[in-house]
Amino acid sequence: MFEKYNDMPKNELIYAKEKLNEKINLLKTDEKKLEKKLKRNLAWWFLFPIFGLFIYNSLYVKRRQNSETGEELLKIKTEMTMLELEVRIIETKII
Repeated sequence: MFEKYNDMPKNELIYAKEKLNEKINLLKTDEKKLEKKLKRNLAWWFLFPIFGLFIYNSLYVKRRQNSETGEELLKIKTEMTMLELEVRIIETKII
């Protein structure tokens, strides 16, 4: 899967690592935006002491699992995980 890094020289590996880190940072900003979308208007449930916490949690989980925004968030997180794995592999090749 990541065989292309086996034959690369060290300076190209460092450049590829920097590019991947930039992509990860862009995905993190997208992730934060989607998290805000999922959590909007849920903070009002914290006005009810303990009962509100359970309602907040159940609504948040429901939005995360059943909405299009939740699916987009899942795609972004899986892509971020793959990029982070690729960065780790590059780091092992550099050393």
